[in-house]
Amino acid sequence: MKVLFIFFVLLTFPVMVVAADYEVGSFQVSKLRFGSGGVYVAVKPAPMGCGGGNHYRMHFKVNNVDSLAYKDMVAGLLSANATGQKIQFLWYQNKGVCSSSNVLILDMFEFAEK
Repeated sequence: MKVLFIFFVLLTFPVMVVAADYEVGSFQVSKLRFGSGGVYVAVKPAPMGCGGGNHYRMHFKVNNVDSLAYKDMVAGLLSANATGQKIQFLWYQNKGVCSSSNVLILDMFEFAEK
């Protein structure tokens, strides 16, 4: 009976699973673009998740679902760009060839140790 109840609860409330990819390396924030569509970032070297392409010279769009996390990530990226701080880990969505119709969504990053 309990199993049947749990089954119906799961059917009633759909669960959204976000599978994020990540890369490890020594990435430098090379460019930032600010606009009404959000903040876009290019890194060197280019992430493998972009498949050798780019989205109008950019690799990532900063995920803006959570406004507080968005502001923190943008501040961190600005700091990394200004100081040359390296990023060691990048977590993102939308893996595929970056193009005018596809860009990676940056969910999280971690600075490299200094």
